[in-house]
Amino acid sequence: MNTQSDGAGIERLPPTLLDLLYNSIILRQTAPYVSIKSLLALSATSQALREIITTSPDVWRHLDLTNIAAAKIDSSPIDVGGVTWRAERMDESLTEDDFYAGPLRGIFGRLHRKQLLKHVQTLILDGLSVPADLVREIVADDRFNVRILSLREAKNLNETKLQQILRYAVRPTRREGTPKLKALYFFGSKDSSRVLINQQQRLEGSQALGVMASEGAQIGAEWNHRSSSALDATLSDDETKWYFPSGRALKRPQGLGFPPDHP
Repeated sequence: MNTQSDGAGIERLPPTLLDLLYNSIILRQTAPYVSIKSLLALSATSQALREIITTSPDVWRHLDLTNIAAAKIDSSPIDVGGVTWRAERMDESLTEDDFYAGPLRGIFGRLHRKQLLKHVQTLILDGLSVPADLVREIVADDRFNVRILSLREAKNLNETKLQQILRYAVRPTRREGTPKLKALYFFGSKDSSRVLINQQQRLEGSQALGVMASEGAQIGAEWNHRSSSALDATLSDDETKWYFPSGRALKRPQGLGFPPDHP
């Protein structure tokens, strides 16, 4: 085992994992890359680690539920006669949206009881069953403090209702300081959450740089960069290479003593 020695000749052990996680900067930068399952498994190894993971806000700022089995609905679509739907419902008073939102509502309820839901600022629900009513709760409910929400390829999401919810959230008569949501990812296919992690860190660490430091400007700059990259990739295609200039125009030499042209 490697040891360190101070000036008095006393040997000290190197920092442990617990020492590193007590550092809020390291914890904030590391937690988004660790799955929820791994975090819970780590919290079961010791009481000290459990206390850090279950009480530190930095651990839960970034919550990715896309790979959580409990967040998925393993059922086929509603059949024409409604037989399958009625057979799988435990309560006939439930609406269709209530049924499809059940898994995520259960997870959010457990996090709220543990006083962890309020710390979530980036929420990734790509590919999961997210009805519009659940989106309304995330955007408007005081239990949530979500600033970045990803719904790419979300299932059972009524786009018309989603538009109505967003229009109502940004109405001129809304309460001051609302909505808390600053970015919504909806279009495109679900991909790595790396982009959202970078977006969260940029929103948290941006300094006062005038209007360009605002969250909206940073989000717009991110999408402009991605659009520019996609455009460059398209223009580099073999079919479009003929549209680029293939030569270099030479300017007429100046100051070589030639007499000016006369009509």
